[in-house]
Amino acid sequence: MGFICVTLMIIIGIIDIKAANLHGHALKGLKVPNRLNPANIHRQAPKDLKVPNRLNPDQFDVVGPVAPLLAIVGEDVILPCSLKPQISAVNMRVEWFRLDLKVVHLYEDHEDKNTNQLQSYRGRTEVFKDELQKGNTSLKLSRVQISDEGFYTCSIQSKTWYDDITFDLKVKGQFDVVGPAAPLLARVGEDVILPCSLKPQISAVNMRVEWFRLDLKVVHLYEKHKDKNTNQLQSYRGRTELFKDELQKGNTSLKLSRVQFSDEGYYTCFIQSKTWYDDITFDLKVEGELFRSGKTPVIWILFAVLIVVIAVLIYCCKGKCC
Repeated sequence: MGFICVTLMIIIGIIDIKAANLHGHALKGLKVPNRLNPANIHRQAPKDLKVPNRLNPDQFDVVGPVAPLLAIVGEDVILPCSLKPQISAVNMRVEWFRLDLKVVHLYEDHEDKNTNQLQSYRGRTEVFKDELQKGNTSLKLSRVQISDEGFYTCSIQSKTWYDDITFDLKVKGQFDVVGPAAPLLARVGEDVILPCSLKPQISAVNMRVEWFRLDLKVVHLYEKHKDKNTNQLQSYRGRTELFKDELQKGNTSLKLSRVQFSDEGYYTCFIQSKTWYDDITFDLKVEGELFRSGKTPVIWILFAVLIVVIAVLIYCCKGKCC
């Protein structure tokens, strides 16, 4: 009986040991999920995940021309710039500047502040104050110059947002000098206008206007806002005049008084600005008058005498008086 009890205890012990070993293998091989670290979840999130942000209610885009803008020397041009959507820019900072960051125009705190404005733009720039409420921040540039050509930036800044746009301004500085295509006719003793003008009709006030003959002898010279006729041909002294009031309109015509036969020939009208020049040459024909001040010119008297003499000779020959 004692032997049987001992045997049973041994068998039970062996069964417990195998059960324990079986449980141990199960633990080693079983994969139990661990609690993931939220930080790890964040780090493992896809890199291209786009999470929408709350938009700034004051956000806007600055819009302007996408192609180069063209301007003509002497004329005015509008540099377009505006906000999208059309919100008010009255309380914003509106700044126009060149690529070198030189100030062209500055509007801030409800007023223009152009203390640091480039000297060449003084008195030539203007924002449309009445249009700022509509988001129109365009700039008017008056009396365009060749030096105005280049890139311009329109920068708009509110308290919480800003944007800008840059575009190119092309300036057509070329002008054509135009005059008569056919020879001009003048009469001895009368006055004549030698026509010459600029196309387009830009101001010639600050330009050099020179009239000369084909031999380069000076007929009239206007430069630096006044006539400079020190080297003028002696025969033209006191007989030439530009129309100063017309220079602003590009009219550079010359009035030649008391025309003489020696005035006949080719004349050149030469116009030069700081960056450009052009000229035109035309022919002046001078004719004598049959009658002037009630008197017959000597050449016509001689011609009449010659006709009479010829007639008398013919008459005499026919009448056998010679």
